[in-house]
Amino acid sequence: VDLRITAETQIRAGSNEFKKFTLKNGGELSSGDKFRIITNIDKNAFVYVISKDSSGVISLINKEPISAVNSITLPSNNEPPFVLDSNKGNEEIHIIASKRQITDIDDRIEKLRKSGIININKIFKKSKIESFKFKHN
Repeated sequence: VDLRITAETQIRAGSNEFKKFTLKNGGELSSGDKFRIITNIDKNAFVYVISKDSSGVISLINKEPISAVNSITLPSNNEPPFVLDSNKGNEEIHIIASKRQITDIDDRIEKLRKSGIININKIFKKSKIESFKFKHN
């Protein structure tokens, strides 16, 4: 699993001009910046995307698993990108790739919410997990 975040940031405040770039793990984005999650899957897998935002809220980004063996972009290029809110802090994106569909995904997300994202490897033991963190300024 290869995970990248492609982001757009405003060139000047108030302008409609944006600069696209690939965000490095541990990089920084600002409130109002737009971004997409791009991941490459090298084997057929069911893919789930989980976020932990700067408020500490853990969410399943894609409600349905994506069955894939190549590149996935969320949201798709046909949809508007994600936009960072005004809550500053640390953000996390976690890609879960599983050979089988995880039928109890909602229960597992709830366990993550109760026990903390630090337990993601325990809760998704049989899955490949790729994590990405960035600072939200």
